[in-house]
Amino acid sequence: MARSTFTAHRRLHSVAVGALLCLSFAAPAAAERAAAGGALTRGHEKVEAAIDRLRAGWRGANVKSVTAMGGKSAKVLEVHTEERHLFIVRRPRRGFEHGLRVNLAQQRLAAAMGEEQMVPEAVVDTTRTALDPTTPAGAQVMIVRHVGRAYTNANKLSAEQLATIPERTRLVAAIIDLLSEQLDRKSENILVKDDGVSIRLIDPDKSFGERTNCKYRSQFFHGGMVGYASAQQHFADLPPDLQTFIDELSRAPLDQIQKIYGLQPAQAQVVSTRAAQIRQVGLRQAIDAYVTSLGALHAPE
Repeated sequence: MARSTFTAHRRLHSVAVGALLCLSFAAPAAAERAAAGGALTRGHEKVEAAIDRLRAGWRGANVKSVTAMGGKSAKVLEVHTEERHLFIVRRPRRGFEHGLRVNLAQQRLAAAMGEEQMVPEAVVDTTRTALDPTTPAGAQVMIVRHVGRAYTNANKLSAEQLATIPERTRLVAAIIDLLSEQLDRKSENILVKDDGVSIRLIDPDKSFGERTNCKYRSQFFHGGMVGYASAQQHFADLPPDLQTFIDELSRAPLDQIQKIYGLQPAQAQVVSTRAAQIRQVGLRQAIDAYVTSLGALHAPE
């Protein structure tokens, strides 16, 4: 096969795969969202709009420079553009489909609890130009919204700097990490804005029932570096709107959870099970049961 023909075939394949991924994780139709109940789909239109903006921005970007940021489970690049925009580019070790699926699901869970910006949006697309020797033009990559220079990894901040994160924010993050069985919520994977109020959750790859040897207890769980401070001994200890969300989630059919959050059946079961536990015994006991089920954990980071 001629090189030009092979290159054209490869590009067509990349476009086709990208289109299939977009369809696989498309938001439910309006009728399905209405039937699902308001609490489960709150903010999802904002999520989809943010994803569309990210995709359009990436496709219109002209790369100026690229900085390698490392990453143990995925190669991570910071891309600077002529338009003075920044993007995070990843190649998830577990594959693009898994990486996009879990990112979108966590983003929709956050939005349903009123925190649609807590999990940065991501898309899968191709590169217009080479980014580095292993990422040529036409390569498939995951693009994640860069949250900006005002954010710092929590592991680089003092206890005093972290103390201003609101209790509700800590609760929402803890619920996301429990519902998604996040195994990698170490402090390095928490970004905190210099206002001491806003946070962003990154690197969701090890989640939704995937058990690995690399297991951390979420730093948002009680006793963690940014753990919630309220008792949370009973379901009624949660703020009323979070009670409504968990109640609806715990009662929703599995196929509905699967459609709304773009999950596979086994992943939807994880969400349903953890929501039911929160409703039955309260957040703290639900967390303790989950952490106990993990067995040996890495030391907190």
